[in-house]
Amino acid sequence: AVAKHPALKPQLILVHGPGKFHTRGFGLACHIGVHLHTPTIGVSTTWEDVDGLKEASIQRHLRHPGDKILLMGSSGTVWGMGFVSSKDASKELCYVSVGNLLTLDSAFELVTETTCADHLPEPIAQAIARSEKGIAELINAASQRQQPPAAPTNAKPRATKDASPGTPKQQALSPSPSPAAPPVPSPRTSLSEHWTEVETALKRRLVEDNAMDFSWYNVNPDKPELRYIAGVAMHIVVGSAAVSVVIIDWSTMEVVFESRESYP
Repeated sequence: AVAKHPALKPQLILVHGPGKFHTRGFGLACHIGVHLHTPTIGVSTTWEDVDGLKEASIQRHLRHPGDKILLMGSSGTVWGMGFVSSKDASKELCYVSVGNLLTLDSAFELVTETTCADHLPEPIAQAIARSEKGIAELINAASQRQQPPAAPTNAKPRATKDASPGTPKQQALSPSPSPAAPPVPSPRTSLSEHWTEVETALKRRLVEDNAMDFSWYNVNPDKPELRYIAGVAMHIVVGSAAVSVVIIDWSTMEVVFESRESYP
């Protein structure tokens, strides 16, 4: 949908989900960033067990608004940054990690600068609100389809005739079930194998992209390089999904574009 409005193409994408801070080191923000060749940041509230990092030990350092800590694993790899927004009274924890084409310092600075009243950046908060609405509509539509039709109130019971004396009652024969169709062979052994192949190919491109220096991507509303920021959020509930994208003007933090897709 954004392709139809090239003037609103975002220079930065904030994703409600992990970037590098992921069990495979390649979360949703990485996928989106590599596919679109756009700087992306992953912002998540869900903990990932990565490289010996323990949630309890990290949370001990995140007790007050403004607290932050590097997520450094046993191997010495820095996976992201955990923090409590200084603007959030609920003290809810967030985990920021690089998706693509950004340094962690730039990513963290951009996240904190775009965080308003909520504990999440404004683009993500706006996208979440719309995706939650999409899921609620899907669930409501599904529940209405499952309701049985009401029985007619004026229907009369059908009269039945007893079999004549000495004649056994005939029983209706139910049709025999048709044989099950043989499974269709798949060129791959499983979906997870296919996903691994795709992810491996994308990781190669991510390494090449991250070799570029994007430290110039500073937080400055006067810089023409950063005018529009996109927020992406996805909700999945019982086989249904809703994906929302909003684009926010960096200087005013107002939504200038929104799109939502639902998949029942």
